[in-house]
Amino acid sequence: MRSTPSRAVSAFLSAALGASLGCAMVPAGCPEGYAPEVCRDPGALLAHADDAMKKRDHEEAFRDLKLIRTLHPGSTEANDPGHYVAATKLFKRLWYRDRLKPDSPWLGTERDFMFGWLESYYESDSYPRTETELLLVGMPYGFYRQFEAYRATRPAMARFPLRALEDNGKVQSVSLSRSGD
Repeated sequence: MRSTPSRAVSAFLSAALGASLGCAMVPAGCPEGYAPEVCRDPGALLAHADDAMKKRDHEEAFRDLKLIRTLHPGSTEANDPGHYVAATKLFKRLWYRDRLKPDSPWLGTERDFMFGWLESYYESDSYPRTETELLLVGMPYGFYRQFEAYRATRPAMARFPLRALEDNGKVQSVSLSRSGD
């Protein structure tokens, strides 16, 4: 009777074979079609995003900025405020483009990703009024209500009272106060 190798042994043998053949390991979270070396380097992802913007491929540019934030959260590139600004503008453009598609990721997963990115500003010692305005102003009031529902479950965000001024169904301005002000 023949025995089968354990999963650990199989994984070790696969890794050893891949290394001996010079195969590059693909980082977890690296999308299909991306070179592993691009996913490993936040600077390369940023260059990829810049190229995508030049080609007016807004979805790919957003994906690259999201990958930087997801795969390299502690990097300078992931924490550059300019990248939040760029991602927010791209997100809003794509959200409006696909807002009527019921299965659009811009209405769910991508929206929640942007809420989470904004949450990181609330978790820091900064006063995130500008970042909050950037995401919310110009969006439908229903989007603001979704943000408020998200925010209500996040203690770091709930410490800043927030109000939105709505006109004709869109957020015209937001008022964010410091706790105790």
